[in-house]
Amino acid sequence: GELGYSTQEVRHCRNANGIQRTEHYTKYHQVPFLKFRVSIVQPEYGQREIILYR
Repeated sequence: GELGYSTQEVRHCRNANGIQRTEHYTKYHQVPFLKFRVSIVQPEYGQREIILYR
């Protein structure tokens, strides 16, 4: 599985004339976890979904 989230970042640059430019952008992050399948919960008979809480 993988978790994903985004953060708002700010970058400051100066051009050849010394004028500073501020650039706002979104940075995307992915955090992989569980590289293999593992059964951690067994559903009850007739159960269609399982919700895990942290």
